[in-house]
Amino acid sequence: DGSSRESALTVSELSDHAGKQDVWVVGYVVGGDLTSSSVCFDPPFEKMTNLALAAAPTVRNREECASVELKSGAVREALNLVDHPELYGRRIWICGDVVASYYGLVGVKSISEWIYE
Repeated sequence: DGSSRESALTVSELSDHAGKQDVWVVGYVVGGDLTSSSVCFDPPFEKMTNLALAAAPTVRNREECASVELKSGAVREALNLVDHPELYGRRIWICGDVVASYYGLVGVKSISEWIYE
C-alpha cells in the first residue's frame, strides 16, 4: 500500500495510486534527462532535475518507466545522475507524492525521504 518501505509500491502499481501523498515507491534507476517524449537510458546524463525508475534495471522502454522529480535541495544533491552516476542501475526507495503525469509518465514528486541499495 506504500505506507512504508517494506510495502512500497512498484512502478507498475503507480498509475492506480495517482493523487496519493507520502507514498513509498521502489524501482531501479534506468535513466534520466526526461522530456515529454523521451528518456535517456545511457550515461552520461546532463540534467540534474529528474530521473526514470523502472521495475527492472534492464528496462529500455519509456512506457515502462515512472518519472521522478528532483527538486532543488537535498534530494537533488543526493539523487541526480550527473553528480552520482553510481546510482544508475541501482534499486532505490523514495517517499513522495504520486502524480498522474510528469513528463508524460506517471510520476513521483515532492520526495521527502530516500534509501538505496
